[in-house]
Amino acid sequence: MDGEIPPGLDMFETLGKAGGGAGALLTGPGGFARDAAQMRAAHAARGAALEAAGIPRGAVVAAMLPDTPDAAETALSLCHHLRLVPLNPALGADDLAHQLAASGARLLLHDTPLPALPGDVAALRIDCASGRIAGRAPGELPPGAPGLVLFTSGSTGLPRPVPLDLGRLYLSARNIARWLALGPGDCAVHALPMFHIGGFVDLLLAPLLAGGRVRFAGGRDPAALAGAVQAGGTWLQIVPTMLAAMEAQYTADDWAALGARLRFVRSVSSDLAPARQARAEALLGGVPVIAMWGMSETAGQITSNPLPPGARKPGSVGVVAGEGLVLEVTDAAGHALPPGETGELRLRGPTVMARGGAGAAFDEEGRLCTGDLGRIDGEGYVFLAGRAKEMINRGGEKISPLEVEAAALALDGVLDAACFARPHATLGEQVGLAVVLAEGGPGVAALEAHLAGRLAAHKLPRRIEAMAALPRLPGGKVDRRALAAAEGAEAEGPGAEVEGMAALVARAWASVLGAPPSGPQADFFDAGGDSLSATQMIFEVERLSGRHLEAGALFDAPRFADFAAHVEAAPPRAASGIEDEGLAFVAARVAEWPDAPVPGWPWAVRLPARAARAAPAGAPFFWFCQHPREYRALGTALSEARDVIVMRTLFQKVGKDEAQARALARHYADTVEALAPGDGLLRLGGFCEGGRIARYVAEALAARGRGTALLVLWDHWPSEPVPVPSFHVWSTCPIRSVGALMVAPEAALHAWHPEGADHVILPGIHEQTLARAPDPALVARLQRLIDGQEVLPRRAVPEGVAPPHGPQRHLYRAAFTLAAPRLAAPGGAFEARVAVTNRSPHEWRPTVESGLHVVLRTRNLDNCLRSNLAGHAPLARPVAPGETVHLRVPARYPQVRLPVWLCAGMIDNGVARFGERSGRGGRAVRRMMWPLLP
Repeated sequence: MDGEIPPGLDMFETLGKAGGGAGALLTGPGGFARDAAQMRAAHAARGAALEAAGIPRGAVVAAMLPDTPDAAETALSLCHHLRLVPLNPALGADDLAHQLAASGARLLLHDTPLPALPGDVAALRIDCASGRIAGRAPGELPPGAPGLVLFTSGSTGLPRPVPLDLGRLYLSARNIARWLALGPGDCAVHALPMFHIGGFVDLLLAPLLAGGRVRFAGGRDPAALAGAVQAGGTWLQIVPTMLAAMEAQYTADDWAALGARLRFVRSVSSDLAPARQARAEALLGGVPVIAMWGMSETAGQITSNPLPPGARKPGSVGVVAGEGLVLEVTDAAGHALPPGETGELRLRGPTVMARGGAGAAFDEEGRLCTGDLGRIDGEGYVFLAGRAKEMINRGGEKISPLEVEAAALALDGVLDAACFARPHATLGEQVGLAVVLAEGGPGVAALEAHLAGRLAAHKLPRRIEAMAALPRLPGGKVDRRALAAAEGAEAEGPGAEVEGMAALVARAWASVLGAPPSGPQADFFDAGGDSLSATQMIFEVERLSGRHLEAGALFDAPRFADFAAHVEAAPPRAASGIEDEGLAFVAARVAEWPDAPVPGWPWAVRLPARAARAAPAGAPFFWFCQHPREYRALGTALSEARDVIVMRTLFQKVGKDEAQARALARHYADTVEALAPGDGLLRLGGFCEGGRIARYVAEALAARGRGTALLVLWDHWPSEPVPVPSFHVWSTCPIRSVGALMVAPEAALHAWHPEGADHVILPGIHEQTLARAPDPALVARLQRLIDGQEVLPRRAVPEGVAPPHGPQRHLYRAAFTLAAPRLAAPGGAFEARVAVTNRSPHEWRPTVESGLHVVLRTRNLDNCLRSNLAGHAPLARPVAPGETVHLRVPARYPQVRLPVWLCAGMIDNGVARFGERSGRGGRAVRRMMWPLLP
């Protein structure tokens, strides 16, 4: 195809042959006008001027021309004679040298002042008005075929050259003309630079091939666009930031005048937020705004929404809109994914650049790897999820900047928005957001509140920067790297000296994060905090201040001044009575145990190391449980090497809650430090509810600077990730073990325990696995782990398990209806029909991305309520807000002979978690199940 123009498409071969009528026309400010005959004659004159200057046809030649109508006409003509490399006149010396070297150009034609050129590049001046070239080209020039060499935007690295021959340019122009139904009555408003693919193909070749006209706007500001439309323009092609500027400057009359003349507006180059599209169409009185997607590497258009009466889907860039183009969504290995799943978009077709050039990535099947992520729905509409290299990796959680930007732009008064990655000390990257706000519109605080209702907590920007304008690359895309660099360079001053309660908070801040707060507005999480250090901060502030704080207090008030005020208003810990109540309960129960309490510590029992060993091998092993049968056999076996200290949970305490459990853990941390003084690493473990207390004790100790080397969790799955090496023991109990509560805990074991983990499965019913003599092999392994002779393995998180991201603040609000058999035998299988309605303001992603499953659980109605996994089904496709999906969920009744409730819910974080987190919405229509008695 190189160098060939498809038959019947050569514009300069047909222009003017019918007498130079108005079949094609270029117009612009200052009286600029070219009819078809004039364009054809000027094209021939430029060819003669090139020959006279010693520049052969097809030579690779760069051009740096001003942003004027006659320069645009010149560039269009030159690309038919040369392999033209149009360059941005604003390039500095370094960028210019890079693009000249990358394209192979050794000659530069210019009609604008030049920066310093590399020594091996010559320059000749060309007069855009007349086409004359001053001087002759020195030496031989690299050969090629007529066409263009454009450069990518450079948003994720150095700009790459993209060679495109005339055949590809013309095919793309024909696709655009047909898709937009362009004809002689249409006039395109040209307001894009000529170093952009749209300036050549979309706004010159396509309308002129259709026999239409082009009106140069003479600028990209709203006034210039409005003037060009009033001068005869019938369609606009602009980037979303131009729409933002129009929103800020146009009056209602301005919009009405545009709407009366325009047939459509075409949005290109960057993502068009659905809210911005809806507002623009309303302001234009129903004129359609057509979102599309294209690339330099494909000579422009790949997909586009159709004109009316075709459907335009908000948030979509439309369907494939090019003859012969084949677009697929693939996984990392290049395997095609089914409709609805998100992956990399790969492409083949006649307009795609030739393989092997410009550093573009092609796979083994010859498909262009676009680097864009997206999905294709069942009707063929494409939804972009952002550039793979621009995804924000927040502690393993991948966040699309487009989603955050769309949420911000949905608020009236937000004119422009750019989401970008900010560096973070522990998470790697954090979400940053810069916005342009309308004068008199919402402030940053209103935007923060708006986003909190639309985005998951881990997607929320920690700080929003209001700017007069966003930095942009020459092609119009947001320069996210410049935003990130500017954010990193900012630092808040120390502010006034703090005293009183604020001084205690600052002391705790410095202890946990290693540096004091930089000022009143310093954000704990921006300063390097994460979910674990937030827990440590709460414990440390409680210890220093004597105040009682809720576990999520720092998430609700992450800025230093706000958190200090929150602490000041918090009640004293003693006033709550939580500690004394819990300790009194456990001390009374421990007094009934067969083993005597530790003197001075009435809530702890010691199993001393046996005399067979000369001395204990280090600090005691601390075990938390509910009953003597849950520690005596195991403790006796483990106490061969060291003391075993046992403490009781709040199990069976009436009215117990999370605050009491954490308060008890703080007291137990005091006990641990007193019975194992020093700074050595500790070994803790617990059975069932005792595993939770062991975790809380480890967190309290970490807040004081005391580390834990091992957690042994017996039939307990943590509700949050635990950054401590953890060894799990799971029974085969069908109603109480981890296996009865989880979908597939072994799949998420290492996501939940990044410092190392392993597990064993013991046959038996829950506490019965501890009531009997423990397996010698298990005891031997526990001894090795406790002594530090064995290290738990770290492994990569399996595909399909979303890495945990700390406390989840987002609500997966849903409505459920549930139909299932009313009677069945214990352990019997059945299939339930579940209808789930997405009542949240955001789209649910398929399981492979989000980890979301619909689950069935049963709740026993005996005097010990238990929640057990009955069955689950994954989400196979995206679920839009307000949409209802119907699932058939295979399930099995638990092995109980008591009535149970059956209900539906959601799980997230891969296939690991069961049940809703605290505060999550979603209520099923429940039905009583009466398993048949034998």
